[in-house]
Amino acid sequence: MYQLACLSRKRWVLAAALVMAFGSAARADWGTWTPDRVYAGYDYLPEAGLAHPQTGTFEDQVRWQESTFSAGLSLPTLTAGDGWSFGQGFSYRYFSFDFDQWDPSVLATPPDALHAIRYQFTARKKLENRQSIDLFLSPGLDSDLHNVQWDHANVLGGLKGNIPLGHSLFGIGLAYTMTFGRPRLLPVLTWQWSDQRHWRANVLLPALAEIWYRFSPAVESGLCVGFSGGDFRIGEAGPYQDENVRWSTGKLGPEVRVTLAKDWSLKVLGGWAFHRQYGVYDGTNEIQDLGSNDSGFIQTSVAYRFGPGKNEPLTGWGMFQ
Repeated sequence: MYQLACLSRKRWVLAAALVMAFGSAARADWGTWTPDRVYAGYDYLPEAGLAHPQTGTFEDQVRWQESTFSAGLSLPTLTAGDGWSFGQGFSYRYFSFDFDQWDPSVLATPPDALHAIRYQFTARKKLENRQSIDLFLSPGLDSDLHNVQWDHANVLGGLKGNIPLGHSLFGIGLAYTMTFGRPRLLPVLTWQWSDQRHWRANVLLPALAEIWYRFSPAVESGLCVGFSGGDFRIGEAGPYQDENVRWSTGKLGPEVRVTLAKDWSLKVLGGWAFHRQYGVYDGTNEIQDLGSNDSGFIQTSVAYRFGPGKNEPLTGWGMFQ
């Protein structure tokens, strides 16, 4: 009964925040939908054997690799009076899995092409003493894009309060996220810090932590650890139809970001991929555990920012990016 009461209160708090945010958003001058930033990226994780194969079967020899193509854009941050500011963005990710040594005569090959399409809406309400409240909503589609139904869609989001202290900004809140492979309501703790010269840090527990050092206006390097995940509905006719693939990966390694020209930037990250999970689920029951051993990885992306009067995007929700 206590848990139900707490959940009900959280829904009322979120509903009130939504009413205030969208009420102010309706008064904002959205102008033209001209992108502020566009990006494209590619991730590659090489082959690794199954962490828990069924001994004595073909799974002993199975190895799989994954690659991800991503692209997206963000729109300029807008203000609407009363201390409100708003951001929007769109993203797309294509996941490709290659199951080497899989024997389809024994068991059908697992889904190997998955898609994540999302819209992101962020609202920030400034309060007294430089405090603020952030609201994030991200409706999207996580699917193999076969026979798409309403149950292929979902809405993620979060709500947190921010308190500045010196050169730091601390935050605490809740997020409904698929960072660890299935939808979960998680507590969120954030910390953003900069010494205003070379060092900066960005922490979003439990999903992301990174520290950066700026060598020059064009080059900075950092050490990053983070998780990403998804829960994909399968619509393709066959043995996996109407089941879910739950995928997640953790990454740890050094990262370099370079400004190539006035508005172009390149990011390269490499290192250790761990907690490589891939499971097929029938509802809440796991029917195939294809999680793999650890491996290396490499990740690259290129971004372009438009126009001389660019605003910095609203930040602090890295688990949804």
